Amino acid sequence: MRKNKIFTRKQLAVLCGFSALFAENALGLNWDINPALSVRGSYTDNIALTPSDQAESDFIVEVIPELAVSGLGRALSLDLNYRAQLLKYMDHTDSDTVRHQLLADGTAMLVEDLFYIDARGSYTQRPEHSGQAYDPDNIGISLGNINVATVTLYPYLKRRFGNTASGQIGYRYRRVEYDNDVGNDQDTKEILASLESGTRFTKLKWGLNYSHRRFEPEDRVRSNFERFVGDIRYPVFKRMYAIGKLGYEQNEYTTQNASDEKEGALWGVGLGWAPSVRTTMEFIAGRRYFGDTKQMMVVHRARRLTLSANYDEDFDSNATLDADAPVFDDQGNPIFPGEGGDLNTEIFLKKTLAAEATYSFPRSSLGGRIFDRKREYTADGTEQDVYGADVYYDWGLGGRTSGRVGVYYRYNSSRVDDKYNDYYGLLSVEHKFAPSLVGIGEYTFLRRDSDNPLGSYKRNRIAATMKFLF
Repeated sequence: MRKNKIFTRKQLAVLCGFSALFAENALGLNWDINPALSVRGSYTDNIALTPSDQAESDFIVEVIPELAVSGLGRALSLDLNYRAQLLKYMDHTDSDTVRHQLLADGTAMLVEDLFYIDARGSYTQRPEHSGQAYDPDNIGISLGNINVATVTLYPYLKRRFGNTASGQIGYRYRRVEYDNDVGNDQDTKEILASLESGTRFTKLKWGLNYSHRRFEPEDRVRSNFERFVGDIRYPVFKRMYAIGKLGYEQNEYTTQNASDEKEGALWGVGLGWAPSVRTTMEFIAGRRYFGDTKQMMVVHRARRLTLSANYDEDFDSNATLDADAPVFDDQGNPIFPGEGGDLNTEIFLKKTLAAEATYSFPRSSLGGRIFDRKREYTADGTEQDVYGADVYYDWGLGGRTSGRVGVYYRYNSSRVDDKYNDYYGLLSVEHKFAPSLVGIGEYTFLRRDSDNPLGSYKRNRIAATMKFLF
């Protein structure tokens, strides 16, 4: 039987303790509270995302209460976004349900300029398996999606030692729970420490970093990752600097062969370039005990153009990725990613390349991103590769009307050799009838081309929404 609580007792205990710490300062915050209620009607020609010859249509009525709360003070900041999605199916009435999305985070300074605490809680839905049908609109039935509840608590000390250095040390606890009751719930416990050079060092910049991560899945083998790294940056040409890294790591995790190396020295060398305060680039090549490694980081921020790109390699698990996953986008709309891996507690080496850019025009903006995420599972040596691209265009059609058109693409090569391509298109127009009343019209198209004929599908959806702001 699946759990139906948003948070379990253990997670609620953590959240209540966090709330008690913040309650003393909450009255001194500047609060911004924005409730809303949306009523949406949608028609779709494939409600269960089945092959075309099995597709069934339906009309769905959604009632969506929302609440956005933010509070800001000298020693405390809080943000909360909550959304309940009440779905009523006209034909498939047995599938009527309520789906919740929640993101709450905050930071408190408990001792001035010394002791801080960060906390985060989230609740959303995700696919249980990488090959199952994916619905970015979150209205489909019989898809096998599961609920994910996460809690993160991070107390830490942060101190500046004059102009010589600044340091930080803390303990981060994450709890991730899934409602499929198959032992994938996980605790992650981390000790993090860092010491960085201060303004006294005008040329040589240095840093020391220590981390100890422990993955504790329920009823499964536990894993440990411990690493110490020192790095330096030194100018070699005008606006260009050399980078060096040296450290050691000692890990414990399941591999195909018990004799596989799991510890050793690590190093890296590279170059950085900062032609202006708006632009920074770094490229590093090195080696760890499992082979050659690379890192890349590019950031550019101008008045109209924002650009970022990065590449990194490290060990991770599904639970820690779910704990940090975004729940809402910048406009407050929920995000239901379809690029996660199979739900399990296995450790994998992730290799992530991602780039995104946004260009702002006087009354519109154009944005996009590309990514490639590879996972190499340590227990059996299998691999998964997911890559894709998004492009969207937002525009204003007068003072009260705006629109968005977007195209999204995903390729997924699963661990069982089932490859598929996902395509998603969106056209949306929004009109503000009054300060407290917004109307939205949408058309979305969803398609999957799979190596498995039973896994291919396509869907059209049209929707009309009235949103009341309070």
